[in-house]
Amino acid sequence: MAITAPKSYDTPLKNLLENIDEGKLQLPEFQRNWTWDDERIVNIIASLTQGYPMGALMQLECGGDIVLKRRTFEGAPDSDYEPEHLVLDGQQRLTSLYRSLYSKDPVPTKNARGQAIRRFY
Repeated sequence: MAITAPKSYDTPLKNLLENIDEGKLQLPEFQRNWTWDDERIVNIIASLTQGYPMGALMQLECGGDIVLKRRTFEGAPDSDYEPEHLVLDGQQRLTSLYRSLYSKDPVPTKNARGQAIRRFY
């Protein structure tokens, strides 16, 4: 079996969020749940608005002989769509951005005191 070198892609955030919403981008079932609090969400939004990159994502291209169980991102619609990629690293950032910038629902998170809140960003 030949091993191919990793590829680097600069994908616009809008496309990533659309792919999450459509189910083209999903998570492997073994990924931990989304845990980011209000402060972290505010900080990543602030960083992006100041022109800083959101950081690298690691994705696994789907297809081939090995099939991993998968699930949609928290807050995204359920999907029977066969994903094109699974996110191995970057799930916390992508989920936070999807829920705060793309979803029409308030984000269920926690404040600095650990209290549950629902907030629009």
